[in-house]
Amino acid sequence: MTSERLRIGLNLLYLLPAEVGGTETYARGLIHALVATRPDDEFLVFVNAEAAAWPLPSRDNVRRIVCPVSAANRGARYRWEQLQLPREVSRHAPDVLHSLGYVGPILAGRPHVVTVHDCNFLEPDVPMGRVRRLVLRSVVGLLGTTADRLLTDSSFSARALAERVGVPREKLLVVPLASDFQPQRDAAAFDACRYRYGVTEPYVVAFSSQSPHKNIDRLLTGFAEVAAQLPHQLVLLGHVPPGGELASQATALGLSDRVVSTGFVPDADADTLLEGASAFVFPSLYEGFGLPVLNAQRAEVPVACSTAASLPEVAGDGALYFDPRHPSAIAQVLIRCCTDEPERRRLVAAGLRNAMRFSWTGTADQTFAVYRQLAARAQSRR
Repeated sequence: MTSERLRIGLNLLYLLPAEVGGTETYARGLIHALVATRPDDEFLVFVNAEAAAWPLPSRDNVRRIVCPVSAANRGARYRWEQLQLPREVSRHAPDVLHSLGYVGPILAGRPHVVTVHDCNFLEPDVPMGRVRRLVLRSVVGLLGTTADRLLTDSSFSARALAERVGVPREKLLVVPLASDFQPQRDAAAFDACRYRYGVTEPYVVAFSSQSPHKNIDRLLTGFAEVAAQLPHQLVLLGHVPPGGELASQATALGLSDRVVSTGFVPDADADTLLEGASAFVFPSLYEGFGLPVLNAQRAEVPVACSTAASLPEVAGDGALYFDPRHPSAIAQVLIRCCTDEPERRRLVAAGLRNAMRFSWTGTADQTFAVYRQLAARAQSRR
């Protein structure tokens, strides 16, 4: 290593493209910002078989290293990451290794940074198998001892890692994520998208999931309380299985003709539908960060938001808040978001200001400062 140039290893063995959600957004945003702002430094990106063609910046200082392991077989990936990745890291000799998806090699053989986005593995409302919970709890706890620094997305998650997992506070650093939402304002594309999914204006958008922590059941109950006062559809972006609990609940509440479940929606269509919404509602019981809130704020859509977990920290003063465990509270905030025009204008302006607090360049700068600090410390020890 020299003081002018660093070689950074980025561990993306967890990455299943189009399946891992926010952690893929994080990897994409961070890597593109690092490469754009650090053209003189080198980045070695360790990927699995499924991510062999995952888009990376086309720059001379970026090298993809495809490892012979499948992330779809999580147990095999965990074993390979612990036993074989350190050998690969030793062979390529980065100055620092950064594992971007909760876990990494306990004995990395190099200065090691790990991003632990949240403590979802401790939350009973988050669906996760018992073995996976145990593995994550154990490995994150061990990395709190062996890794040099743990990054996390929010102060809420940092407190949880310190208090519930026992990670030393001095090893934790909050590095927020950012939104890469780009408004399109294309009327023809918007009309075509609405027609494709059976959406009519006005409407409210939420992201749908069967997962209990997304809290869609209480959202449906709250929407039913005020449906007679609003002309809006409730558009659930994502799949609600026909005959499943949420679909049956909507029918029982008399909402069959007011709730639209889009099924799977490509990102471009989801962005288009979000942009045209009268409001965005996020009733989640648990989020380590909450990127959809920032996307809605950048789209200039009023936000109705849960008070749970990290969400007030992220949404700032650009949202109206409700207790997510009380459908009536959701209902009253929906009414204000959809009908109170002065409040709607305030929310749009405040939301835009809030979203501008976050940028991938800022995320990359904070992260690279950790790399440089650890590399300098390792060099001084040598």
